[in-house]
Amino acid sequence: MRIAVYILVFDKGRVLALKEDANLYRLPKAILRQEETMASAAQRGLRKETGIEAAELHFTGIYDALDRNPHCREIGAVLLARWWRDPPLSRETHEIHWVENFASALFAGDQNVMLSEQGIFAPLSSRETRSPPLLEIASA
Repeated sequence: MRIAVYILVFDKGRVLALKEDANLYRLPKAILRQEETMASAAQRGLRKETGIEAAELHFTGIYDALDRNPHCREIGAVLLARWWRDPPLSRETHEIHWVENFASALFAGDQNVMLSEQGIFAPLSSRETRSPPLLEIASA
């Protein structure tokens, strides 16, 4: 059995997706490694597939339908990127799309179900256009 970690990134009511083919999208994801937490797998997958850096991640759900992956038994964990930074312009990435009407778009596997249930989190994602401020340590 394997665990696929899916990452939700919303911006102004749109969801970040990768284009699978002419009519099919998928959410960014990573397969959980033995030495990783779900959050570190999500950060790795999002960075590798899109170039986006997630500054804050929140677990939002598990999907465990027996037929969710026709190739192997797979559990899907969903994490929301609460704060994220745009990718650097020089980064090579997959074909990335901001899908506006994600409720009617076609996503791979059970990701339409994920989005219909997880879309309530859309207002919680915020783009970070600058680096977060450094902590100031007062000297004694």
